[in-house]
Amino acid sequence: MMAESRRGGIRSIRRARLAPLLGLMMMTVMLLAGCGANAAADPLLAAKVNGHPVTLAQYQQMLALYRSTNARNNFFTDWRNASQRGDLTSTQQQVLDLLITTELTREQLSKQHLTVSAKAIQTARDTLNSQLAQSRKQLEQSPDPALKSLLDSITPDVISMLSEQEAIQALMQQKGKIPAVHLRGIEAKNQQDARDLQQKAESGTDFATLARDNSQNKSTGDIGGELGTFFPGQVNTDFDKAVFAPGAHPGKYMVLLYQGNYWLLELTDFGPHEVSSISDTQTESNVVSAWLEQVVRPGASVEEYVTVG
Repeated sequence: MMAESRRGGIRSIRRARLAPLLGLMMMTVMLLAGCGANAAADPLLAAKVNGHPVTLAQYQQMLALYRSTNARNNFFTDWRNASQRGDLTSTQQQVLDLLITTELTREQLSKQHLTVSAKAIQTARDTLNSQLAQSRKQLEQSPDPALKSLLDSITPDVISMLSEQEAIQALMQQKGKIPAVHLRGIEAKNQQDARDLQQKAESGTDFATLARDNSQNKSTGDIGGELGTFFPGQVNTDFDKAVFAPGAHPGKYMVLLYQGNYWLLELTDFGPHEVSSISDTQTESNVVSAWLEQVVRPGASVEEYVTVG
């Protein structure tokens, strides 16, 4: 129920994430798109995002890293094995999507006049190198072919790209802004009841009074229907499409089916909110991912040149 997740808040985060590699590094493992020739004629590009190229070399290095990570976790993706080809295809698409998302993140930071500092990149690089040194020492003490393969895939170029990506993601979570909306809600008996309550609210009846007198969820009703501020990925797909999708115009009130119950929601304070206001790094990462996937990417020009599968 809403009351159980966030004092009546609606929450249903569904981000699939890759298993971590060496702690901090694989929490944000993505590659940066670099400079390149015209994508329409250059076969050495993996994708093009709003005119900016993602190189084939970046894709290949990231794929090697992911496959080594998978093997380290006994998850194998060898095209020669028919039973593993589906997993290989999934990994290929995941890598390509992450490369594209990284370029979108960089663009959004630029639009918000935010620049990653050299110091932040160096800090991330120092942390990563320290972790790699510990892993190499572990390898010397206890031979492990899977770990050796993984470490071999982390080339100096990969270290540089991962370090910059870590700094990019940290900057977005620390200073970036993404769309959010403040909600008050009333859990109704049924859809018609929710519609009737909406008419009363639109006619000027105080929403807090309606919540206290009518909400089936007493924990939120007793506080006037207060739910809090929500970002993309924190309610459900229908809500995100109606509120955050490009071109969406939800208005002040909406009826939403959530976990089998109808809710009347009041939407206020819609607009850019600081990601750091969430005060939980994992949730910050989740909402940024949802925003990029559901809001930013659908409005972007993305051309993929790599065939997966």
